[in-house]
Amino acid sequence: MLQARNTGFSVLELLIVLAIGLVIAVLAIPSLTETLALYRVSADAKLLGQDLMVAKMRAGTNFTKERLNANTAANTYQLEQYDKTGLTWDPDGETKYLSSGVSFGFGSISTPAGSQSSIAQSAVVTFNSRGIPVNGSNQATPEDALYIRNATGYYAVSVALSGRVQVWKYVNSSWVGQ
Repeated sequence: MLQARNTGFSVLELLIVLAIGLVIAVLAIPSLTETLALYRVSADAKLLGQDLMVAKMRAGTNFTKERLNANTAANTYQLEQYDKTGLTWDPDGETKYLSSGVSFGFGSISTPAGSQSSIAQSAVVTFNSRGIPVNGSNQATPEDALYIRNATGYYAVSVALSGRVQVWKYVNSSWVGQ
C-alpha cells in the first residue's frame, strides 16, 4: 500500500521565493520613484500650457486682458482677469500648486526656450483681448516663458508673439518641443 505524502512548500522554498521578491523590489523602487518624479514635472508643464491657453481664450471671449500670475517663491499660480471698470486684476479660478518636488526655475541652463532672446523666468504672462501676449506697457512680446524643474528634469512653457503656447523639455543641452 502506498503511503500519502504531505504536499506543499517547505519553509526553505518559501524563504528563497521571499528573498527573490525582496531583491526585485529593492531594485525596482528607485526606478519607480524617478519615473513618478518625471511624470510629475511633465504633467505640471502640460497643465501650465493648458492654463495659458485658457487665459488666451478667456481674454478673447471676454474682450479684456487675462493673465497667468505665478508666485515663483510659493510654487503656485493663478489665472486673473482684468476688470476694466475697477482697473484691477481679479482672480479667475482657484490658486494652483505645482506637484511635490517641482518648482519654478531653470537652474544653470543658459539657453532660452521658445522665442525668448535670453533666458528669464516670467512671473506674469498677460494676453490682450486678441490673444496676443503683451508686456506691462501693453506692447506685444515674444519674451514670455515659464520654467519648471525637479530632480529629474527641466521643462519650459513658452508663448510666441502669435500667441502660440508650446511645452519644451530640456534634453542633451537643448530644448525639444513636446
